[in-house]
Amino acid sequence: VEFASTIPPEHFMDISKLREKNILRSAFSDVLPRFMDQEHKHPFLSPNWLRLAKNKRGRELFHELLSQKTVENVGVFEPKFIKKAQLLWRFLPQNTSLWRRIDIGMGLVASTHLLHKKLIDAQRIHS
Repeated sequence: VEFASTIPPEHFMDISKLREKNILRSAFSDVLPRFMDQEHKHPFLSPNWLRLAKNKRGRELFHELLSQKTVENVGVFEPKFIKKAQLLWRFLPQNTSLWRRIDIGMGLVASTHLLHKKLIDAQRIHS
């Protein structure tokens, strides 16, 4: 850990290319396939968070996890921004890249709030 803390940050991420794990890519460049030099890390993505939010159980879940009260209580995300993003999420055409980014963001917010509920709030109850 001490050694890793001495490595300059630019070795971990190439900001100009928004590419992570730069030091690993450099260290193993002779054995990695060429396409990996161009690839970006991809998060796990739901096919469509809004579709989940529109079925009965999903609607209940998202109503709870994205409510103004939850956003304010958890305190990780800016409530005004989340409220506006939710409006765009519901009304923008789904074939746009902006909508897709918002859809991913709403899934992230819901997931973060669910983790908070299951880990942080649950720990408070049992303490």
